Amino acid sequence: MSKIQEISSGTFDVGPASMYTNLKKLLGADLIEITEVDKKSYQLTSKGTRLLVDEYERRSKIVQQSKNIIEKIRRG
Repeated sequence: MSKIQEISSGTFDVGPASMYTNLKKLLGADLIEITEVDKKSYQLTSKGTRLLVDEYERRSKIVQQSKNIIEKIRRG
């Protein structure tokens, strides 16, 4: 959990219940896989990577469209 805070520069603070609930869902959806059982390490599967890239692109388009709308509003 501290790694999540570190990687996100403190933006995300996930509690153990939320984290393990979400890990279970991601495992069940074949989006992540366990890499080291003893250390509880996980990595994205190829399916998870594709979904992440698709979602990133979708959200990037939304951000760009929002910027365009804001710019039009500012110009009047």
